[in-house]
Amino acid sequence: MNRVRPALVQTCRAKWKILSAKEEAMEDIKDLNELWEKLPELAARAGYEAGLEHLAAGYPIYYCEDEHPGEIIKHYPDGHREMVRLENDKEVYVRSIGKASG
Repeated sequence: MNRVRPALVQTCRAKWKILSAKEEAMEDIKDLNELWEKLPELAARAGYEAGLEHLAAGYPIYYCEDEHPGEIIKHYPDGHREMVRLENDKEVYVRSIGKASG
């Protein structure tokens, strides 16, 4: 009887460790799923913050807007914006689109 008991305790401990590891893995998966769902928002926020820093340093930034599909907007630190396009790896001025709102 003494021999069975330690073996049973060992088996229970091993199963407990497996279950604990499985629970931890499931929590990690939940965390990864949450991160995956939030990734677009986090990336957009990081890009926005980097753009603000770039403008504050005195450099223009480039981006696209739904209002101007397929076109590139060059936004200057003073707030004015221009539509530009690339031709043969060179920036070409298209037109002014005024200051950004906000």
